[in-house]
Amino acid sequence: MNVYHSLEEWISASGNFHTVHNIVGAEINTLLQPKGIQPIPPAFSQVPYDVVNQVYYANTLPSSVVSIPNGRIYGEPEHCSIIAPDNKLIWDISWSGEPTVGEHWFFKQERALQYKETAESIAILTIPWICHQNYYHWTLENLSRINLIRKSGMKVDKFIMHPRNLRFHYETLNRLGILDEQIIEVNQALHLKANQLIVPRLGMPPLLPPKWACEFVRKELFTSMEQNGKYNRIYISRGSAKHRKIKNEDEVSQFLNHLGFQKITLENYTLNEQIQLIASADIIVSPHGAGLANLIFAKPGTKIIELFNPSWAIPLYWVLSNWCNLDYYFYIGDPVGSPSFPVRSDMSIQLPQLKNVLELAGV
Repeated sequence: MNVYHSLEEWISASGNFHTVHNIVGAEINTLLQPKGIQPIPPAFSQVPYDVVNQVYYANTLPSSVVSIPNGRIYGEPEHCSIIAPDNKLIWDISWSGEPTVGEHWFFKQERALQYKETAESIAILTIPWICHQNYYHWTLENLSRINLIRKSGMKVDKFIMHPRNLRFHYETLNRLGILDEQIIEVNQALHLKANQLIVPRLGMPPLLPPKWACEFVRKELFTSMEQNGKYNRIYISRGSAKHRKIKNEDEVSQFLNHLGFQKITLENYTLNEQIQLIASADIIVSPHGAGLANLIFAKPGTKIIELFNPSWAIPLYWVLSNWCNLDYYFYIGDPVGSPSFPVRSDMSIQLPQLKNVLELAGV
């Protein structure tokens, strides 16, 4: 099969070690323990724990930028293939969710389109389509790659990405100063051979963004805090989401309202309004979801109470809270139904237990 399973394999086979620009080195950071009235969720063990010193720590993996001379990009809106100069697919940077390399979209094409050549340098920002549509993945796993490219000092003429079809795509790119004329969107007729394909490699364990990525996105997107703060206590609702909802949300919302919490649905606000809402809050209660990527805009010391369904309680926003010096708590609700896809499970919240978590947080 004409494939390199990883970009590293192509570098080694081609001898193009000189095209690798190392930007961020490996680093180890200690973390404050998550707080709650229940045992720490099993999935949090993804984060290593030092039994002797009784501390958690997170590894920051090396990140780099690689240039592929005469590399090609071939795809359609939901799939994208990065092709090495010797006509082999580079799978790890072309992955779009398929379980094995043989099932990749590229190998199912009967006849490839004739490619067009350009003398430009093209930077690759084509994370998998499902991630491209998600605010967290787009913001902290894709936009942060722009920082790597900038630090490499490499000249970029265009950025290539999946079609922009959500408001946050436009709002964030505008804040980063990337113009429409600098963007190529993957379409049905895309097969492009570039003078240089520039590939940023973000080193991170799954769903654990590095500290530098959070700092970069905050610096680029958070311009200033408006003086007229919004709400000190906010409850972020997933009422308009398709899954991972709180089934007894009316009860929860009413209970929190009596404690001075304002219920908000982030999708109803512009990027700047979301930033201001999070930055003004002292206490945030929210079920797990992509909108919590906005915690990077919270002020140090803000109390975070994250609500989980028991089948999808992951350490992502606990780690992010550590990077941003936030005071993190968790509560695991009761499962509702038995969906085949655990990440989408709904939950029910027991108000007496939620009250205990809030009291633990000093609310």
